[in-house]
Amino acid sequence: MLHQPPKEYGQTGTRWKLHSLLKASCQWLCLHSLPGLWQLLKRLKVVWKRARAYVHSPAPAYIEKLAWVRFNFLQAELEGVVFLFEDEFTFYRQPSLACAYEAVGQAQPLAHLGWRSHLAWRIAAGMNGYTGQVTYVQGSHIGIRQLLQLYQQMVLLYSKPE
Repeated sequence: MLHQPPKEYGQTGTRWKLHSLLKASCQWLCLHSLPGLWQLLKRLKVVWKRARAYVHSPAPAYIEKLAWVRFNFLQAELEGVVFLFEDEFTFYRQPSLACAYEAVGQAQPLAHLGWRSHLAWRIAAGMNGYTGQVTYVQGSHIGIRQLLQLYQQMVLLYSKPE
């Protein structure tokens, strides 16, 4: 239930809170108070945690596409064809603000920032699905020119001499 949106249980909001959990599901547990539910969750080792970012493909045929990739990946290996995976990634110079442990009181955890600006750096890469070899380009911007450069590198690397 915790991994389902509260709206599926007739509750408001995008995240579960103790009071919405109590209203939605705890009749069968005979729980009537927030402290009682909190103690039960504590015994079950379910705790309040900060979420991490996660993106799932919104494609309606995601499972079918995954099956297609798997089939063609296995087929290409049988035929001696190179199968490449491509992706792009952006990382940042400065740390993000997040939860951390600190003593009770007014002191707060600090995210130590550098003196330079908060620059983004990008990497685009292709990986050989069979050998793991990576070919990449990087820079502050990945546009058409950089992607073309990446694709040209991969063509040179994997083209068969005639």
